[in-house]
Amino acid sequence: MGRRGFLKTLAGLGVSASTASALTQSAVAEAVDNPRREVPRIRAFRHTNHEAVVEEGAKPEREPDVYTIPRSMWARVEAVHDARRRVEKHLGGEYPVWVTDDNNGEKMIVVEQPDDGNLRAAEVRALDNQVPSSVKGVAGRRSRFGRRSRFAQEREIPVDIERPRSNRSTQKDSRSHYSTAASSNSIGDDMHYHNDYASVPAGTGLISIVESNKAGLNLCQGTTGFPVVDNNGSNQMLTAGHLFYNTEKVDGTTVTYEGKIGCIGPRNIEINDEDETIEVNETSFVKDRLEIAGSNKPFDPLDGATMNAYGVEDVVYDFARNSGGTMNWSIWGGVSSDRLSDLQDRGPGKYGTIYQQGSATGRSECSIKYAADNSFKTDLMHGSDVKEGDSGGPIAEVRSEPWYGSKYAYGAGVVAGAEDENLPIHASAVPVLEKELRVTI
Repeated sequence: MGRRGFLKTLAGLGVSASTASALTQSAVAEAVDNPRREVPRIRAFRHTNHEAVVEEGAKPEREPDVYTIPRSMWARVEAVHDARRRVEKHLGGEYPVWVTDDNNGEKMIVVEQPDDGNLRAAEVRALDNQVPSSVKGVAGRRSRFGRRSRFAQEREIPVDIERPRSNRSTQKDSRSHYSTAASSNSIGDDMHYHNDYASVPAGTGLISIVESNKAGLNLCQGTTGFPVVDNNGSNQMLTAGHLFYNTEKVDGTTVTYEGKIGCIGPRNIEINDEDETIEVNETSFVKDRLEIAGSNKPFDPLDGATMNAYGVEDVVYDFARNSGGTMNWSIWGGVSSDRLSDLQDRGPGKYGTIYQQGSATGRSECSIKYAADNSFKTDLMHGSDVKEGDSGGPIAEVRSEPWYGSKYAYGAGVVAGAEDENLPIHASAVPVLEKELRVTI
């Protein structure tokens, strides 16, 4: 069968165009036993030259890690995400629209209208009138070949409106710790993962030095995300974009923070309390590219930055350990968009665990509760589970299959922020960050 015929066959089976374009006939044949009952999906794009990536700093070459899901699950997941995009389009991208589950575990769509304390009754009524009580979603909609899957299913998906309390007019919360020089002694206190790394792994304590248009030089505590390689083959580190650029209201005035450099841990920074100055002894990273809300959807945050290694030897495809060294959870690549949808639906399965790691709170297991195109929200809450300083930290699917012999990981997201205390945190999705920042895990 030719390539075009193969893609048409996959479309007929209900495989999305983005997934089909990356699949090979041999991979599908190996994974799928009965196409009537199961659908091939891409868990992640996995290194084929992992040893060279880890030991020689080679640019990753990747192939799909293929798995299957039951066709009933495919219909449920694809229909609700099709419905979510319809609602988002209907609202003109003005509100966050998420896929989640109701109390009975059934799929639903949630439209959020954040309330910063100034939400007017007229605004509430206007959105109530715009949002339908339900919307039809189709699994197996027509593909780019004009062919609708013979397994296509249409489902009626309920839609609800939530109005979470927000302390900002936008949902971009810094999830970081900006501090003037005079009070910067608190930066780095009780910081996790800030050992003296010559080469820096994922999840390491990071301090960015930023300038404020109001308060001068400041420090911002965050966390390194994932090691990546850019299109030129340079090894870099991924983190949250707002660690290097953020605006917030301080005493009624909009304050802008901009930064260029980052240090690993507080040991490389000295603070002079007398003249309120900050001295940087050693720069670990220099900011390269920055993307914040690149989709023009402020409520589906794209919040990422890449950093070039400067005062460190290299980046490490593993996770920092609090006592020093790494976890030996080798990072083999990044998950796919379809995988994030499936993780929200049924979790990582028997051999997987989702972890979030941050310099403020350490490492925690979590699950994905809300999903959209650019981002997702976990069950970890801002203020209790995730705190200032965890921004930029990695969220990964860690696999422990007995036939493999050791744990390995795929990057899923980077901690971005939350609307307010005791609300779930947002994470920017790795597939989108890779595309927008033109990097590869």
